Amino acid sequence: MVKLTGRTPGGHGHARRGAACPSVQSLLVYFELSEPQRKISLAEAIFLTILLALCIVAFVIRRLHEERRDAARQVTAKTQLRQFRWRASRDSLTNLANRRSMLKALAAVAASSRSDGRKHAFLLMDLNNFKRVNDLQGHALGDRVLQVIARRLRSSVRPTDLLARLGGDEFALLCYDVNRDTALAIARRFNESLESEIQVGGIRTKSAHLSGQR
Repeated sequence: MVKLTGRTPGGHGHARRGAACPSVQSLLVYFELSEPQRKISLAEAIFLTILLALCIVAFVIRRLHEERRDAARQVTAKTQLRQFRWRASRDSLTNLANRRSMLKALAAVAASSRSDGRKHAFLLMDLNNFKRVNDLQGHALGDRVLQVIARRLRSSVRPTDLLARLGGDEFALLCYDVNRDTALAIARRFNESLESEIQVGGIRTKSAHLSGQR
């Protein structure tokens, strides 16, 4: 219900004396809500409260979903980074460590041996007449020969040692924390792993040359 009342600023409905302009009546408006209107307002308030609660719940659910998605992306990125670093340290043909990994390991043991006094052995091996295999039979068959050699060498070394392909037909082995006798025993096993003939695509070879440095 709305009530309207009008009166002059003087309070008695008359204009002030000496005024140059007609008096302006002020308008007072009173609002009174009827009982049905109050019920509708309450219903609207309840509806808005429920709607706000639903919006908050939807926002929280969305944020949780985004956080889980971001966490999954971070895990994926870290996994991909580890895989990239691992591939960067491996020889793609034989899956052995590559030259870069071996040089890094040699630098590390050279620095640490000055302080801890531990001794390490470094073995180098190249294949005799391997270039002839590539020239006569092609690089595809030569790669298969290298893969066979890599598997044999891996089976003859200790799990703690670092076996690497330096490139071409050159392989290297870094034996950690060994004395002279142990290093010689590992070198013998290294050579013995290639004593039997390697047969790949009808080609037989077993020539290898091993050199060592402590």
